[in-house]
Amino acid sequence: MSFKKTQFKLANTVLIGAIALALGGCGEDSLTSTNNTSPGGGTFNPAPPSGDNDSQITSNLIVFTDGANSEWSAWDSSGVTTPAIQVETDQYGAVMEFVVDAPESVFGFVRSSSALDLSTRTGKLVLDVKVTDMPENGDIPWFVKLESNGGLYTGDNIGEEVEFSLDSPVLNQWQRVEIDLPDMESKGLDLSAIDNVLIFPEWGQGAGAVFRVDNVQFMLDSNGQEDEAPVTPEEPAPSSALFTSTLPSGWVTWDCCGETNPAVVDSGDEAYGSALEFIVVSPTVLGITNRVDIGGTGSENLNLSGKISFDIKLLNDLGKGAATNWLLKIESGFEEQFAELPLPSAPPVGTWQRYTFEVADLIAAGLDVTSIDTILIFPEWGTGLGSHYLVDNVMVEGVLEDGSGETPEEPPVEPPVEEDAIVVVDDAVNLNWIAWDCCGGSTAEVIDSGDVAYGNAVKFVKNIDATVLGFSSREDHGASEANSLSIEGAISFDMKLINDGGSSDWKVKVESGPENFVELSLPSLPAQGEWQNYSFDLEALSSGSLDLSASNVIMVFPAWGTGAGAEYLIDNLEVVGSVNDSEIVEPEQPGGGDTVLVSEGIDFESKSLTWEVFENADNAALEFVANPDDSGINGSSTAAKIVAKIAGAPWAGTKTEGVTPFTLDSSNGVIKVMVYKSIISSVVVKVEAPDGEGIWGIEERVQNTKVNEWEELTFDFTQNPAFNAAPSQITGVVIFPDFNVDGGGTPLNRVQDVTMYFDNVTFNSAQ
Repeated sequence: MSFKKTQFKLANTVLIGAIALALGGCGEDSLTSTNNTSPGGGTFNPAPPSGDNDSQITSNLIVFTDGANSEWSAWDSSGVTTPAIQVETDQYGAVMEFVVDAPESVFGFVRSSSALDLSTRTGKLVLDVKVTDMPENGDIPWFVKLESNGGLYTGDNIGEEVEFSLDSPVLNQWQRVEIDLPDMESKGLDLSAIDNVLIFPEWGQGAGAVFRVDNVQFMLDSNGQEDEAPVTPEEPAPSSALFTSTLPSGWVTWDCCGETNPAVVDSGDEAYGSALEFIVVSPTVLGITNRVDIGGTGSENLNLSGKISFDIKLLNDLGKGAATNWLLKIESGFEEQFAELPLPSAPPVGTWQRYTFEVADLIAAGLDVTSIDTILIFPEWGTGLGSHYLVDNVMVEGVLEDGSGETPEEPPVEPPVEEDAIVVVDDAVNLNWIAWDCCGGSTAEVIDSGDVAYGNAVKFVKNIDATVLGFSSREDHGASEANSLSIEGAISFDMKLINDGGSSDWKVKVESGPENFVELSLPSLPAQGEWQNYSFDLEALSSGSLDLSASNVIMVFPAWGTGAGAEYLIDNLEVVGSVNDSEIVEPEQPGGGDTVLVSEGIDFESKSLTWEVFENADNAALEFVANPDDSGINGSSTAAKIVAKIAGAPWAGTKTEGVTPFTLDSSNGVIKVMVYKSIISSVVVKVEAPDGEGIWGIEERVQNTKVNEWEELTFDFTQNPAFNAAPSQITGVVIFPDFNVDGGGTPLNRVQDVTMYFDNVTFNSAQ
């Protein structure tokens, strides 16, 4: 069954690498344009290209609308920046953002293959542009430039260019730009070989400018005639569920040649419910049909006007006998016309994977999309014998027609088990979330996945072993708002491995703050070069200490300490649940809620402070107990007790913000702590503070030398290279009782629970 996406959805977008250099001169002609304020001002919905039946041309007319055509690359001529897709919260959705870092540069979209030929057509180029940061030089000229035959600055300078002035931009207002093809030609552009569409501030003057572009397209007049009546934007194609739990009246399952009886079965996955089951027992094709000669009624053919998509789950691993090529075949008119297209990748074993095909590709393959009667999904003929697979959520943009001119009433559909899916990633990252690298300093980027069915995806590169990567909505990680999720069902995502970095264990980890989480291994290792879908149900997510009602970090990564060099893509990350608009409520921790000055220190006698335990399996609260031995150097009555669990992380620990914020300097930069431990191992003390981009912190590591006896450990931060870079206000003190990580950052296995009492935390001057 299908989910209703209620929070964030973008159309598939494509963004590919930059090519060729193009520079420009001065502009003379001024364009007629319209300023459109957003929000609150006039808005418009650009019409699609009109009246063009030349599919070869049509496929190149849209340069960028919620994503770039794969034939047009976003480009910064200087190579200093990489144009990136951003998301507008109004009707614009995904837009392309350009940042002017090197002022002697131009920006825009360049052809990736052959030039565009519009020499026999009439029409215009339209685009929308908005400046979000003005140039440092203030109100300077802006231009649109088009080039043909490579422009003037490539090869032997045989190309052409024409340049048009923009109206002075108004900060944060969209401006519509229209340029007629005849005007381009009259100024010298070769309309038979259009290469580049460029938008930029005056050469050498635009440093500091940031601008966004959307709805870049060539709009052609019907049949090459000018003065056509305005085109009314078409309504989106109606979407129908051809199968979610039952087939429409008149449609049946079909095994062409294998004599099996495909059936609707329980998929065993709560999020999917019923599915179509197919088994390949001999060379055959399998799918669904309404053909009378096969058992259908022939009364409800499909008129396809948009995409067709479906989910597949392969149930068995045939090893060397597995099919590597899978096909979608759609027929109309009792096999008189058909289209057969390969799936971008073979379905992985044991996980659901979604595939999407565009109507234009089916038409180009020879299909009459107005009268579809058969849809087949199968391994290539003669291969994959024994393959056992499920198909679900067969969705089409179009209508079922019975010949009467009216759309027949759809059969009743089982209500979905879980209704709402929050989209964290789908071609771009949800505005309330960021892609995040905990400890490695890498920056994830949105790139073209290279797969039509997936469009854009988020690429992660793990550059050190000791880090985790994923997505966060936490402000201290750099997200704009603390906007957590209440998880009410499964988490699912698609992943494509580029390089495994040598890791044989991959994890998904969900946190509701640093103290509460669940960490699970992926049920199967990702296969290099193939998309795989992973899903984790509510029962699995409930197996740790995660607060399902306040989840704010979702990570997918090679296990800590492994996988340096790993590269992978994540797309279609969805969470069944709802968004919490309020701040995250952290679980209550023990302690008096008191505060102390650094001059007082922490002794647990009159003030215990509030402490949070994190990354320690069930995160049992810090205990305040009787001193286990008051006969030695520690004669106090009360001490704190923490047990680092076998199942806890190597860096399990506890943190307090009960020390009044202070400046770390030579008067307090030597911290001493009395410890009483069950084994000899490393103790780490860390001080930290928010720094506007996350959490700043430095730590010192000391090993105890005594067992079951009080010992005072000294942590001298004044010798730390980062000591002088400390923020002005330290707000947190963190203690790791058994820091089980070697000097190279590799986590070690904790073989037993480690108990540590600690007391008398003092802040001392350097000697």
